[in-house]
Amino acid sequence: MPIHARTRLLLGLVLAGCVGAPPFPPTPENALGEGSSSSSGSGDNQNPDPMADGAITSDSGSTGHDSTATDEPPSATGDSSELLISDGPQYEFGVVSVGQLAQAALTVTNTGDTEATSMAGRPLAPPFDYTGGAYPGAGGTCTDRLAPGSSCVVDLSFHPENLGLHHGTFAVDYDEGRETTRPLTGGGAGQSANLLVNPGGEDQGSPPPGWTNIEAGEWAADVPSTGVSAHQGAGCLQSLDGPSFTEFALVQDIDISQWSTTIDQGVMHFDFIGWGRTYEFGNDQYRFVVRYRDAQEQQLDSWTTDWIRDAFWAIHSTSGPTPVGTRTVRVELNCVSYTPGTTRCDAYFDALELHAVYP
Repeated sequence: MPIHARTRLLLGLVLAGCVGAPPFPPTPENALGEGSSSSSGSGDNQNPDPMADGAITSDSGSTGHDSTATDEPPSATGDSSELLISDGPQYEFGVVSVGQLAQAALTVTNTGDTEATSMAGRPLAPPFDYTGGAYPGAGGTCTDRLAPGSSCVVDLSFHPENLGLHHGTFAVDYDEGRETTRPLTGGGAGQSANLLVNPGGEDQGSPPPGWTNIEAGEWAADVPSTGVSAHQGAGCLQSLDGPSFTEFALVQDIDISQWSTTIDQGVMHFDFIGWGRTYEFGNDQYRFVVRYRDAQEQQLDSWTTDWIRDAFWAIHSTSGPTPVGTRTVRVELNCVSYTPGTTRCDAYFDALELHAVYP
C-alpha cells in the first residue's frame, strides 16, 4: 500500500476512537456525569475531582492548605528546664556537737534545654537553714534564673540545739509550678542535762516531790535522822515504815518520746548513775532498777542491780543502746526489810542521774 494511503487509514482510526470523548482535562463542574455516583469503589470514578471538599491542592490562593506547610504546633521534644541538686539522694551533715554549726554548699544544675525561671528556695525547718538566714545563703550564687547547662550554689547550714538525729528537706521551686528537692539529715551529738526531777531528795517531802510510791511502805525526801549522812547535799531519798519482807518501790517515769526517731534507729542510749546504801551491814536490802517501756507502758527491757546490804555509799551505773520502741524510762528504787519485828526499811539513795546520750 502506498505511504499516503496508510497515513490516511491510521488517521481515520485515531479520529474514530476519539468520537464522543469528553474534553480534557475535566473541569470541577463536569468531572462527574449527570446521575453519576461519587463513590470511590473499584471501577467507578477512578479520577476523582482534585478540588472536591477536603482535597489538598498546591494552589496557595485556595481555601485548602498547602501540602508543604502546617498550622499545627511543633510536636513535643522534651524542651524544658530541669533542675538537679548535687550530692546524692540525701545530703548528710554528719554528727555535729549540740550548739555547733556545720555548713554545706549544694550545687543546683539546669540539665534541661531551656532557662529555668522564678527560682526560689523554700524556708527550711530548724535546725537546718540557709547560711545567714535567707536563700541562697551567704555564700550562695543562685538567683531567680538559671540558663541551660549552667550551675549555681546554695549555702546551707546545720545548727543542732537538741540531741539525736534530725531530718529536713531542701527544696527549690521554679518555672511557676515545678520543684526539685533534696532530703537533709544530721546528728546532734552530746549529753542531755539530768532528766530526773529531785534526783537527790533536796526538795523535801513525803512522798518525795517528783516521785511516786507504787508499792507498800513509805518514802521521804529528807535529811536522814538515823545518823546517816547524805552522799551529796543535805538531803537524800529514803524508805521509811512498812511491812517486813515486802518490796518497797519508789519510781519516776521520764518521757523520752522527743528522741523517738533516733531511738528507733538503735543509735541512742541513756546513762544512769545512782548512789545507795543501807543503815548498817546485814540489815535491810536495796537495789536500783531501770525499765525501758513502750508507748503502751509495756516493758521492753530492764537493767537491775543485785540486792545489796552494804552500809556505805556505793555507785551503780548502766549505759547502752535503748531498745527500739522505747518511749518511757522508769527509774525505780527498791527496799526490802529483813529485820523481823521492825517497821522500818532502811535504804538511802542520792545523787541520781539519767542522761540521754548521742551517738
